[in-house]
Amino acid sequence: MKDFKALGKEFTSDESTFELVSSYTLSDYESYIWHNANKTKGILAYVNQENIIVAFQVLDLEAYPETDTLFSTIQYQLPFHDEWFVYWGGHDVMTNYHYAHETNRYAYDFVKVVDGSTYKGDPLENESYFAFNQDIVAPAKGIVVAVVDGIADNMPGVLNSSQPEGNMVVIEHEDGEYSILAHFKQNSIVVKVTFNSGQSYIKGDIVSN
Repeated sequence: MKDFKALGKEFTSDESTFELVSSYTLSDYESYIWHNANKTKGILAYVNQENIIVAFQVLDLEAYPETDTLFSTIQYQLPFHDEWFVYWGGHDVMTNYHYAHETNRYAYDFVKVVDGSTYKGDPLENESYFAFNQDIVAPAKGIVVAVVDGIADNMPGVLNSSQPEGNMVVIEHEDGEYSILAHFKQNSIVVKVTFNSGQSYIKGDIVSN
C-alpha cells in the first residue's frame, strides 16, 4: 500500500483532473479508463460484481499525431451485419492495444454482446461465443490479394503467437488502400485469390462463417 500511494502521488502530481473516457460492463466486469487533460496519462481499472478492483494500471500515453490525423479516401462499411461491440479501438494503448504497433495501429477488435455478455454456456468452447460462426462481409469493393484459411481455431483465451492474425483476407481497394479481415473460423473463407491478367476481383460482399 505504501508503494501504491507513492506511485499514485507521483503519477498525478502535475494533474488537476482526469476525465472518464470509457466505461462499460461486459461479462460481469466493469471497465473504466480516464485520461488527463492533454491525453498524455491514462488510468485503467476493472471492477468485479463485488465492487473489488481486480486490475489497475497507470500509464504514460504515447501519441502519433502524424498518422492520427490522416484519413481514408474511401468510405468503408462495417464488416458485419447487426450490432457489434468495439472491444479494442482508439488512439491510445489503453483503449486499443494495437496502437503500440505501427503495422496495425488503427485496427479494431469487435465482439458480439447479448444481455451484457459475449458468450453463453462453456467459456472454453468457441461455439459458446456469439461472434463465432457469424457472417463477415467486405468493407468495400476491391481485389482479393491474399487468403489464409487453414489455421486451426484458437481455444478461447489462448493466443497463436506465431500466426496472430489467424485465418484472414486481404483486400486491395482504390487509391492503394488495403483492408485486412482477421480471425476467421478455420476453413470458412469462401473467396479465393484467382488470377486473371495478374489480378483477382471481388465485386460484392465477402461472405464467410
